[in-house]
Order: sequence, then structure tokens, then C-alpha cells
Amino acid sequence: MIFLVIFLTLSVIAILLLVMLPWYLEYKSIWLVVWHFPVAAYLFFSISFHYIQGLRTPPGYPPSDCSILDSVAICKKCKGPKPSRTHHCSVCKRCVLRMDHHCPWLNNCVGHFNHRYFFLFMFYMWFGSAYLCVFVYPEFRELYYLPVEHPDVYAAIGNSSFTATYLPENVVHRLHRRSVMYMYILSGAASISVFCLMAWHATLISAGESSIEAHINKKERQRLAQVDLPYFNPYNFGFRQNWRIAMCVPENRSFWRHVLWFSSNRPEENGLRWKTALRQQYMNRLGLA
Repeated sequence: MIFLVIFLTLSVIAILLLVMLPWYLEYKSIWLVVWHFPVAAYLFFSISFHYIQGLRTPPGYPPSDCSILDSVAICKKCKGPKPSRTHHCSVCKRCVLRMDHHCPWLNNCVGHFNHRYFFLFMFYMWFGSAYLCVFVYPEFRELYYLPVEHPDVYAAIGNSSFTATYLPENVVHRLHRRSVMYMYILSGAASISVFCLMAWHATLISAGESSIEAHINKKERQRLAQVDLPYFNPYNFGFRQNWRIAMCVPENRSFWRHVLWFSSNRPEENGLRWKTALRQQYMNRLGLA
């Protein structure tokens, strides 16, 4: 899966440099190149940075020595210590601190120490794919739906200006046409699928929970609702603080600078002991906060 991600990403970059760039320099305004190139470079390096960091950063594993922990459960599968929010990965065959899921695209578990990189990789991949679809669409429409403005590129056959059939003049033009189709379809599919996954994880971050915890908390809410009792997620510190914790941004630092620039901040928590927000939640419910 790692090689597939790298291959698909590099194939789009190759088309941009070898196909789109000459096209824009010949037929479009050079100011479009001046605008798009820095944005494309920033998105490419952002995607690469967070993907590589997600690959090389371990999600976090509990220590083998239980004596360094205040209180800990024992995993039934690997027989090792299992701190709070820790779950066993059946693929990695070990427990992972604040495990979210095992990601085949990273060939790694997404956990406490690399969840930030995973989410930002998704964000920049979605933004880059959507940005590509928007600025490539005029050419895509020109080649496939509307009459071609440059007759030296394709020869139009037929009387209807909208449904004309286009005949590639040579191998270069045929390759250009298929490259644009491949890049646009791939970018469109990636932007839609990655956005859905990113939106789900954004919802989880806002609620202060992981994918596994979302299922556990749902069952707890249903169980307590049967006896008319509310359920409080002990790790939900509110929307703003939840995002700061997930993005590993200290309270006195700029959130956007750490998200929009290349940052390797580590979480403040060690993944073995966790602060809880139960006291604040009860105070809010009683109107005493």
C-alpha cells in the first residue's frame, strides 16, 4: 500500500510537470504558472512531510514493566500491561497507546504519537486533490465537452459544436488527453474519499475520542440511557482544547502556525496517564462553571 500511495502521488506530479506545465506555458498565461507553482509545491511538501512522519513515527507502545504505572489492566491477548485508552492491534500483535486504527496506507497503527501526522496528511491530500480538480477543470472541459480552441491540438469531426468527436493528431496529443483524464479522475476520487474519512476523524477529534472509543462510548450512552443516566466522555475538554490536544499545540503557541507549517511537536501526555475532564463536565451540567 505504501508503494501504491507513492506511485499515485508521483504520477500526478509527473503529469503536472511534463504535461500541464508545457501546456500552460504555451497556451495559457504565465501568471497562472506563477500562481499555481508555489501553491502546488507547498501542498506537495506538506503531503510528503506528514506522510513520512506518519510512517516513521511509532504510535506508542506500553512499557513491559507494570511497576512504573499507578494502575494498569493486563491485555488478554499479549499478556502485557494495558494503560487507559490502550487497545490491542491484531495486525501488529501488540498493544498501542490510544489506538485509533491500523492504517494500511501507512502500514502502521495510528495511535497516540502519530495521529496528528495521519490527520494532517489526510487534510493536505484532500486539499491538494480538490485544488487540482478545480484548476484543471477548465482544460478538462475544453478537451472533452466544448470545442477546442487550439485546432493544432485536436481535429474536431462533426457538425455539433458540443458533441463533436475529437481525433488525436499524434501520439503526443493522445498521451496528453489520456494523462489529463487520468489525473482528473484520480484527483476527484481521492478528494471525495479522503474528505469523507477526514470529516469522520474531525468529528472524533472534536468529541475528544478515537475511532475505537467512539464505538465504546456509543454503547455506554445506550446502556446508561436505559436507566436515565447521562454519559460523560472523560477526555472531552471542549471543541477548542480537543483540537489543540490532537494537533499537539501547547496553549501558549499559535495553532495555525503549527498546523499550516512543518511541525514535529509531540503530545503533552505520555500516553500512559491521562487527565480527565469529568469535574469540569459535571460543573457545566450543574451550571456552576
